[in-house]
Order: sequence, then structure tokens, then C-alpha cells
Amino acid sequence: MPLRPDLNIPAPISIEALTDVTVLCIPTAEVVKVMETSMACLQCAYELLMASAQTHWELKMARYRYDARQRYLWFLSAYPGLINKVSNKYVASFLGMNPSTLSRQKAVLRDERREKQDEEDGVDAPQLLSTVFDP
Repeated sequence: MPLRPDLNIPAPISIEALTDVTVLCIPTAEVVKVMETSMACLQCAYELLMASAQTHWELKMARYRYDARQRYLWFLSAYPGLINKVSNKYVASFLGMNPSTLSRQKAVLRDERREKQDEEDGVDAPQLLSTVFDP
């Protein structure tokens, strides 16, 4: 007898959308019925499952292998543009860090980018400050 989940109990997790979305809800029992008769549906379910497992693995590796800076950089790379759409509280939780740690990482990266841009532009920050503030 094949191992099957109990489809009559509520899911142990919930998902909350933080932006406007369109949700397609298909009863699990209906999906299982179709998968029993359709190789194409079974293949699609398998591919979705493998993609989900890959995403889950990447997140776990990032959370347990990387320090806070590396996790933040990984997030920026893995989810481009999302940092501007989701609050720091949610991003920090996703990355397994405090919001204050995330804010610190953002500030450090912002400062590094600013310094790099100044170097590329040929701006000497101490000299610029003395020019502006010294009478």
C-alpha cells in the first residue's frame, strides 16, 4: 500500500502574501487523483517537488554555512529586488538573524559601495570634507 498523507486534516503551515497576488487553489485530493492517471501531471509534480527541495537546500546551506554578511549577499543575489519590497523584519527572520544585524549589514555594504564609487569617481572623502567644512 503506497504511503499517502492524510488529506483530511488542515495543513500544518500557512503562507501569507506580503504583496498583491493571485492564488490558485486546487484541492489536494483532486491533484492526487489526476497524478494517478496522468504521467504528465506526475512529471510536473515531481519537477515542482525537486525545485522546492533545491530551494530549501540552498536556504539551509546559506543559513548554516554563511555569516551574516554572506547570507545578506546571498539573499540579494537569490532574490533580486525583493529587499525593496519586504520589510527588514521578514528578511531578517528568513535569513536567521536579528533585524538590527540585517540593518548593520545593509549599512556596511552601502558604505563599501559608496567608498568604491568615490574611488572610481576620483573623490577623496577627507579632502572633500575639509574643502566643504574648513573656512
